[in-house]
Formats: sequence, C-alpha cells, structure tokens
Amino acid sequence: MFYIIRLTNATCGRTSLTIEFSPHTLRTPMSKSEFKTLHTWDCHSRFCYAGSVKEGTLILYGGGFSKEISASVYQRMIEHFSGRTVCCETSLNSPKSGSLGMWLGENVSNAAVASFVGAILVSEGYAKKRCNEIEFP
Repeated sequence: MFYIIRLTNATCGRTSLTIEFSPHTLRTPMSKSEFKTLHTWDCHSRFCYAGSVKEGTLILYGGGFSKEISASVYQRMIEHFSGRTVCCETSLNSPKSGSLGMWLGENVSNAAVASFVGAILVSEGYAKKRCNEIEFP
C-alpha cells in the first residue's frame, strides 16, 4: 500500500509536489489524515509533516525526501535558543553563524531543513516569525 500526497498551489490550481511513500518505511503506521500541510519559512512552497514538536516529526518534502526529527532534538533546540531571536537561515550553502539553520546543520542534518522546522515551531506555538528571524520566547 502506498499513500500519495499532492500539494497544490492554491493560486493557480496546479500540482506542485507529489510525494509517494510506503507505510513500511515509517516507524509507526500513519494515515494521510495524520499529516499536516504548511508553507515553508519563505512561503514559496509547501510540505507535509506528521507528529508534533512534543512527539517528534516526520517531514516529507521535495521529490519524495523525508527527515525525522525527534522530540529530544526539538527540546534541545528550544532550550538552546530560549529567549533569543535569531536568523532562521534556510540556505544550505552557508548558513549564518548562530542561526537556526546552522544549529540544525550541526546537530541534525546537512539537508536544509530550517525552512520546515521553523514553520513547524511557529505553527505549534513554540516560536514566532519576525520577518526572516525566529523568536524563541
């Protein structure tokens, strides 16, 4: 059994991303309804994720790519940035020192996942978006 998720550009109605995955690749069975869809940090595209900051997330993006981020990673990240406003920095090539993107690159993945993680943190109320910066209360 495969799930197919299609993300559609709301302004023109064209399919901009199709992700196919097998539930066999996931640690726990998930249904399509368990996935939430958000805009990336810069709002240029959309992605899906299941789970939560509190439980850990499975992020689905691009042409079938995925990244799991554990609850403990989110907790460490929130503790590290607590009380600070930093650049989200979604660039993979040269993230700014002290940015969320650099921290994720050093602690989670060399993939540019800050665009997804920042959006999840804001959506779930763990941070606020301030232009291109992310504020951790």
